[in-house]
Amino acid sequence: MKLDHREKEFRRVKSKSGGSLFDLFEAERLDLYDYLLRMTGQVSRSDDTVDEVFQAFTEEMLESITSYQELRVSLYVTARKFNADIWGDDTSKLANQSLESLDGSEKTEGWQKFGETDVRLRSLPSKQREVLLLRERCHFSQGEISEITGMTESLVGEQLGLAIKIIPNLELVKMMPHHPLPEKSRLETQNLSIVMRGIKTKPVGVWSPGKLIFIFLILILSVVWFLYGEAILSRLNKKDALPPLPHAPRPGAVP
Repeated sequence: MKLDHREKEFRRVKSKSGGSLFDLFEAERLDLYDYLLRMTGQVSRSDDTVDEVFQAFTEEMLESITSYQELRVSLYVTARKFNADIWGDDTSKLANQSLESLDGSEKTEGWQKFGETDVRLRSLPSKQREVLLLRERCHFSQGEISEITGMTESLVGEQLGLAIKIIPNLELVKMMPHHPLPEKSRLETQNLSIVMRGIKTKPVGVWSPGKLIFIFLILILSVVWFLYGEAILSRLNKKDALPPLPHAPRPGAVP
């Protein structure tokens, strides 16, 4: 889903005229996971964080956001806070399974360049690595990167310049394959997507005729019981009452 299309989808969600916030979040899943993993080196933690970030987002937060890009900034800021304790950890040994899974016959010259770029990227100092990821792979402006990272815009520009000196071919950074989502996460995402699509297709607030009749009968019975319940109970008690037992004759009495 391209950014301009996502902006249109966001406006539909914002105006409550259609669209799905869930779909917008899912469109960000792979980029956000890849960013987190390349900044922390933690596979399961990065995967869990993506779900936690999506779950932490509330309707109140949406009301204060005016554009899809602003929504993206908010997601990345939150994800970064959730991983503050391990942010910028050494990722030099973090192999990209999308590249490692290729055998010798599939490793063309282009794929080898991707591999070399991946090694250089994960060996960069954390600040340089982060600004390069956010600009070239996550498509944020220098001002947005400043908001996400807490660096000044001048420092963002400085770190970006240093990173480009080490990795001058930015096209390789942009096109480099993402780290694949864990298998469990992919399956859960597919299943949840199916469930959410099913929910969206069901009418909301519309009851079937059978349900309406049942509710109507319950209401009638409630009114009858309220008005005549005591009389009904009194009649039932009289009907069920046992007749008095006959007195036993006294000894010597003439029957």
